[in-house]
Amino acid sequence: KNASEKLAGKDLLLLIGYTGAGKTSTTKYLAGTKFEYDEDKYDYVETFTPDGLEEFVRSNSDESVTKSIHATQILAPNGKPITICDTPGFGDTKGVEMEISNGLMIIRSLKQAASVKPILVVNGGELIMTARGGQLQKTLDIVITMFGKMKDFSAFEYVFTSCEAKNASGRIQNKLVKLLQSLQSKSEGILADSADKKESYVAILSDMIEKTSKKVHLIDLEDEDGAPDLFDRLLSNDLRVSSGAFVECVSKEALGKLEFQVSRIQIRLENALKDGNIKLAQKILGQLTQLASAISLPQLESAVGSGKRRLADFVAKVRDEANEMIKRCNEAEDSDKYQRYSEKLKAKLLEFSDMQQICTICSLPEGESYTAYLTPALEKLFAPMQKKLEDIKVSHLFEKSNILRDSLTKAKHLSDSLSGLFDSSDHRLGHRFTAIKDKVFSLIKVAASDLDPENDITSNHVEKCIPSVLFILDVYLFLSKSKIYI
Repeated sequence: KNASEKLAGKDLLLLIGYTGAGKTSTTKYLAGTKFEYDEDKYDYVETFTPDGLEEFVRSNSDESVTKSIHATQILAPNGKPITICDTPGFGDTKGVEMEISNGLMIIRSLKQAASVKPILVVNGGELIMTARGGQLQKTLDIVITMFGKMKDFSAFEYVFTSCEAKNASGRIQNKLVKLLQSLQSKSEGILADSADKKESYVAILSDMIEKTSKKVHLIDLEDEDGAPDLFDRLLSNDLRVSSGAFVECVSKEALGKLEFQVSRIQIRLENALKDGNIKLAQKILGQLTQLASAISLPQLESAVGSGKRRLADFVAKVRDEANEMIKRCNEAEDSDKYQRYSEKLKAKLLEFSDMQQICTICSLPEGESYTAYLTPALEKLFAPMQKKLEDIKVSHLFEKSNILRDSLTKAKHLSDSLSGLFDSSDHRLGHRFTAIKDKVFSLIKVAASDLDPENDITSNHVEKCIPSVLFILDVYLFLSKSKIYI
């Protein structure tokens, strides 16, 4: 955002090139920085730096230093103000994510400018010494992609750094000619992976050859007087590129590396889900999401969408497994089986509870969250017990005491198993267990009413009381043994 604001509406002198080509040094040189060679450091050091260049940091290696677009307004030799812009290099040494992020950030920022004067910075020493052009190949590939297969490069200028070699100008010119001849004569070889852009390659190499045949712009950091003259020559060609000509792009090499990296992240996510490691899966998805936020590309957005779907499927799987345990609990004929299934249910609910944040990340409907699931789940578990107790007729209390014992036992198992899932302020489980106990207590009170001493004691009455007495004794013995207090 800051870069876009700095460049908005400005006419730019834009330096672009591969990491380590010398863009920042060239920028500072043109802006008036004075250099001298330090024999001990084997590098040029700054002896004077004009104001406004604090953000422009040089490196004495091929390591990338510039991490974002830097722009400053300076006075050109003709006295007119101009905004000179230094960019992160292509092929960033900090990794493919940085390279792609830099590329997209550069384009999006440049689109805000009024016009752009592109200055392609090439490591002339490296160009001379490599058989097939070295970094220049990759640089041209990205430049052409940036400009949407442009065929007219007349607005471009080219400067060459690190050119201490004897007769550097002639050797650079010869190397460019050979590269063009190789490109024109071979269907494979140099730049063969971009045959569809061949016309653009021919056009930009031809433009470089034409302009270097007149004058090769060499950067000599110790030539203080040469900077204004070079600046004038670069601006003498007043042709500029419209900012609308830029196209968001990623090099094939960087995109290939990114796709490989994303595939590895997806494999790690899949393995975490197979192992049931929800926290790790959530962390991996978070990393993928952060990467997609930093690098806005369809491939990454697709990977994040796929990851969210996989996690949503996993949440659904755990929820279905919990439902299956609820079903088995309700179908269990004895309390031992019920206890086993209730413990398994607890494990699934604990697993589900760990997925609360995943439900949010995956934008699952509120009704599919763990919080929304728990209340109806408890209802499914306790409702069958409640119904069986409701169906017990007073006249058959002793005959149905097994139902009462079974319901209380299962409710106790369930309460013991699930209690760890609720905090002290959550009474959903306790209320349902209490409802079961209250129903049992009401049945005991009904049975006890038959034993009221004020009733007439007749043989018929005594005979009627026997089932109630047996029922109360049975319940008493059960409650004493099970330690369930009602």
